[in-house]
Amino acid sequence: RVVRAATIERLAALSPAERARAGTFAGTRITLDDMAAHILEHDRSHARELAALVDGDVRIALERFAGGME
Repeated sequence: RVVRAATIERLAALSPAERARAGTFAGTRITLDDMAAHILEHDRSHARELAALVDGDVRIALERFAGGME
């Protein structure tokens, strides 16, 4: 959590021009804005998995977890 919060804080402090800077991640060109979107979707995916568990739908939670392992 601490590292994720620090990453988000640093990204939020960047200007639009700084966020447009690109690099390579997993063999693909990606900007810092792209990375922020990836982090957001990753965290939302975990939130959906947790919501499914809270709702008692373990099967859906496990399917989502297994799907993310590919």
